Amino acid sequence: MGSDIIIVSGLPRSGTSLMMQMLQSAGVELITDDVRAADIDNPRGYYEWEQVKKIKQDASWLPLVRGKAIKMVSQLLYELPASESYRIVFMERDLDEVLISQEEMLNRLGKSAPKLIEDLVPKLLPMSVVVKVLQYLLLERVPIRNLRTICETLAELAPRTQDPLALVAAVRIALGRSIVQNIGGLRQELPVITLDPALEQVLQDSMAGGGDGSPGFEPGLADRVQTALADSTRRQEAAGEPAVLLVAPKIRPWIAKLMRHSTPSLAVLAYNEIPENRRIRVIAAVGR
Repeated sequence: MGSDIIIVSGLPRSGTSLMMQMLQSAGVELITDDVRAADIDNPRGYYEWEQVKKIKQDASWLPLVRGKAIKMVSQLLYELPASESYRIVFMERDLDEVLISQEEMLNRLGKSAPKLIEDLVPKLLPMSVVVKVLQYLLLERVPIRNLRTICETLAELAPRTQDPLALVAAVRIALGRSIVQNIGGLRQELPVITLDPALEQVLQDSMAGGGDGSPGFEPGLADRVQTALADSTRRQEAAGEPAVLLVAPKIRPWIAKLMRHSTPSLAVLAYNEIPENRRIRVIAAVGR
């Protein structure tokens, strides 16, 4: 493998820690720091290195890990500079299996915090709705390690709604700090793309006309929005910056779904998901 940097990545609970163990057994040197201690969910450890999370701010350490293996969340793969050579092992696991793994973690959380889980499932929400919420979060690559916060948020909102999309929106707000940190690292200012106010208003006004949770307007407008956002994303990535679209909460799920497959590196956030201590800098506004 020479000077190639080996990177193990994938969605949460997809087997990245197991792959790191396999590489180690094959004689590959791993770079880890054991900051995140082993627990019942990963009894042999998580094989993480905190420095990796800061790659957007500092990539000077990459030459030091040539020929070795590190673990990296999938969102940060887009931040890898072209100056190095990589071998990326991307773990794919059937989403149903990932969700089963999450259910097992919920069961273990129930043993350590029994009242929290008992009050939530099935008193307030059926397990099928909880799993649906986790599924939506995973589709958008939202870290779901903090199951306690997720469950507490669901328990608080469940008496008012069992709509998975509404529940996901509330959980995303609760996890806003970790979502933004995964995207922008520790930087205090987050560069964002926005929609032109007139376009954003059109989308919000037309949401009621779609009938399936999508705006009710001519397909051509959706195509133009998709193309413009893809162009803005490419410019951000070429400048070495994260691509983040900041929109009104009402249209965030639809925009995220629109861009998920064509431009997966674009993170779509709602205004109310940005922590109060994080400044934003608008670098582009997409219009009609």
